[in-house]
Amino acid sequence: MVRCPAVPVVSRLAPCRLVIRRVGLAGSVLVLVLCLFYISRSGVFLDTCYFSSSAGGGRCDQTGVKKRDGSLLWTPETPFSLEQTSAAHKGNTATNSALQRSSSSQHHRNATSDVTSTLRTSQGDDSGGGGEPYPGNEVLSEAYKRSPCSRLKDVFVGNNPLFSPCHPSIPSGVATWGKYPYVNPFNYIQRSKNPCFNDTRGKVKCVPYFFLAGFSKCGTNDLYIRIINHPQVTIGKKELKWFSRRRFPEYFYNDSLNFPQYLSFFRKVAHTVKTDLATVGYSKQIMGDFTVGAINEVFEWPQLSGNEGCTEPRVINANHIVHLNPKIRVIIIMRHPVQRLYSRFLFDYKRNYFLDYRNMTLVDHALRNPQDFHRFVVDGLQKYQDCFRKYSLRHCIYNRTLWESVHALKIQDCMYPVMLEDWLRVIPRDQLLFLRSEDYKADVRGTLETIFKFLDLDPINETQMASLTELDMKNVNSDPVGPMLPETERLLKQFFQPFIRRVARLLNDPRFLWEDV
Repeated sequence: MVRCPAVPVVSRLAPCRLVIRRVGLAGSVLVLVLCLFYISRSGVFLDTCYFSSSAGGGRCDQTGVKKRDGSLLWTPETPFSLEQTSAAHKGNTATNSALQRSSSSQHHRNATSDVTSTLRTSQGDDSGGGGEPYPGNEVLSEAYKRSPCSRLKDVFVGNNPLFSPCHPSIPSGVATWGKYPYVNPFNYIQRSKNPCFNDTRGKVKCVPYFFLAGFSKCGTNDLYIRIINHPQVTIGKKELKWFSRRRFPEYFYNDSLNFPQYLSFFRKVAHTVKTDLATVGYSKQIMGDFTVGAINEVFEWPQLSGNEGCTEPRVINANHIVHLNPKIRVIIIMRHPVQRLYSRFLFDYKRNYFLDYRNMTLVDHALRNPQDFHRFVVDGLQKYQDCFRKYSLRHCIYNRTLWESVHALKIQDCMYPVMLEDWLRVIPRDQLLFLRSEDYKADVRGTLETIFKFLDLDPINETQMASLTELDMKNVNSDPVGPMLPETERLLKQFFQPFIRRVARLLNDPRFLWEDV
């Protein structure tokens, strides 16, 4: 029987608890009745699984996927096709069990030595290799080959899934069925630069013209403030996270959104477009979705239609984004992964950050220091190395259980090329802009000019540009905790080096070797 990650029923009650706190005791009885009705309706079908009383332990049995009419589309009774799945498709349960038995019980001195030895034996010579994605690194090369995506070479798939269905009963092509299908593009107004359309009531609605998709702790908040100050960019809410998180009611994030609610965040640009069309006949105004986690917040992929039965995603956020807007433009900014990982650690352990939104598990702020960061790094690198030896790179990086087992340390976020390769297969290269955080910090004006040109915005005058470049930098890290330990930095540089070289080769840009950092 195929297993899938459990979703505790108590997490379903989290939104209800928030409501009860606000309405008080007087309305709590009514709220409780409504919540029980909500659970009875939404708790039947969780993460493409049905709850079974015989499952026990909070687990769920995946007994089928239903069409909208209620008929079964797929059941796991038929064996998986070996031609359509890789050797990595052995189920998440086996992976999770192996990860739980990882080296967390070892003393950290021995663990550091083990990780160093592992990295040295797997590193090899990464200077050549021709078309090999990770030349000279046997562990990463074998893990890469285990993925069905490795057969694609340089194939561009567009909005189609990345590889064949993981079960013969799942239809090929764009998923227009199931619980979370693609949202089809609309008949967009030709005289509007921003993709907008008239809904059934004749009201103008808009979808994003561009995305600031990644990565956090790379200056994205500062970049957001400057971009929205261009006169042709309408101010929008940052971190909508609809594609990556908030479209899934099962995900505890307090405020899930359906698609009409998502579109409501673009009503400002819709109003401007409507006014422009009525007055001058066309509109140059645009609006973006500043969801920095769109590329790396990947753990809800099992819920997307078309991913049934898979242990790594064949449908990702990028598929849905480019299907909705085929002309979407995406800005991706990156920072040297070692410094970014430490910056993210300090950020997460400073705020009221949830390790697990479903179970409301909070970080321990007392662990916010270089010594515990080193301990987490040693443990995390060993677990990822163990995973790479058994499963595909994509399986390990898109695995929620593995991520949670390393104290939510964003190690997978920093393995840029795995996610970039997926997005490059889905979105045309000329619709993607790749930036370095280090370049942005050194040359704000030059970076903004590059972005404005990429977004096809009109040039702004010198006064306007000066007002943008003279803004104070946002979220500059001036933390008293101090730098990471030299030993930690050495381990991380050794671990990330093959991924860094892969990025530079993917983008054909030596700047992403970060040799100047």
